[in-house]
Amino acid sequence: MDNAHTSLGDVKAAMEILEAQLKDHPELGSSMESLHAFCHPRQPDWLDDEGKVVLTDEGPALGFGKHRGRLVKDIAELDADYLDWILYGNFTEQVKQAVRQGRSS
Repeated sequence: MDNAHTSLGDVKAAMEILEAQLKDHPELGSSMESLHAFCHPRQPDWLDDEGKVVLTDEGPALGFGKHRGRLVKDIAELDADYLDWILYGNFTEQVKQAVRQGRSS
């Protein structure tokens, strides 16, 4: 391989590997969206695309962080500042909406 372990050489090698894998596995698709969906499958209980909020039999619960698995309505009573951190932080609108709905239920 020419230019091994240089930035450009490594990028070219990675592209060749990816192209070969896509050729051998056409079921993966070739778009960024299809590759992302394959590598990060969405679970049926997720209320957002990242699984930050999940639906349980008792209602929405967090799927990450120190309150993972705890119902949003319970966190609203125990640690409202944590939910405010989510609502005003760098989270997707899907996550914020799910937290708002869970908080009011």
